[in-house]
Amino acid sequence: MPVDSPSLAWSLCAVYGPVLEDLKLEFLDELRVVQAAADSPVLICGDFNQIYQAADKNNDRLDYRSMRRFRRLLDDCRLDELYLRGRLYTWSSERRRPTLEHLDRAFASIEWVELYPRHHLRCLSSDCSDHAPLLLQLCTDVWPKPGFRFEAFWVRMNGFEDTVRMALESVALEADACRLLDQKFRTMAKALQSWSMQCKNLG
Repeated sequence: MPVDSPSLAWSLCAVYGPVLEDLKLEFLDELRVVQAAADSPVLICGDFNQIYQAADKNNDRLDYRSMRRFRRLLDDCRLDELYLRGRLYTWSSERRRPTLEHLDRAFASIEWVELYPRHHLRCLSSDCSDHAPLLLQLCTDVWPKPGFRFEAFWVRMNGFEDTVRMALESVALEADACRLLDQKFRTMAKALQSWSMQCKNLG
């Protein structure tokens, strides 16, 4: 599926690899065709249902022949794996002594990685599934937000104490003391910023 923007064009291939071993070779051959047909940078991601290195599994029950085939595909197609932050495995058998594997992943052509050098791939909560969903951000440049700055002269101005009191009393959060205090401070900071702007406009 082509993905376009005003200045960039690249292809996205979402996959769900077969579980049955006799279908995995055909699946890898299909990926070769997809990569060969791509006339733009390509991203291939999803549940591959196979691994290519021993570190992708938490035990030594490994299919080395399948791993070699997968690794050969990645080498032949010149695909780089996007680094997954914060988690080693993305699937669990959810048993008492679970098998854990890194089945969900993303691979990209060199050209795609050059387009998005500041990409960021991480796992989200897996409470509802035996797989952990992945979130890929293409650019992680963060615009700085102006922080709250308390001005000492505010305490001498009319309306300061009323603003603080109303802000603190407006928070009725049922939570532990630390979270409640955090919410009160956040609410008070917003109220003081708004009050300060009103004072400037009146002045």
